[in-house]
Amino acid sequence: MAQIYINNNASIDIYETDGLYAEVLLFDTCQTIGPAYDMAALNRTVFDFIQDFISSVNINESQKLQVSALQDGLVNCQLEESDYFESF
Repeated sequence: MAQIYINNNASIDIYETDGLYAEVLLFDTCQTIGPAYDMAALNRTVFDFIQDFISSVNINESQKLQVSALQDGLVNCQLEESDYFESF
């Protein structure tokens, strides 16, 4: 459905099976989040997960930049999704 890929250490794969899910890969951690029944709710949950992750794990500046780029991609994905639905 949507994929935000920064590199092999930071990516989000959003897919739909029985609801919306996100598989978040952050360095050595892979977390599946969901189900959610709308993209905005899923994005908020993923964004909160990323915030919790960076506040609880000691990461270097390069990793912080990767996580920041991933969050920016998530926000852009949400904006594109809302623009898509508003056009109908």
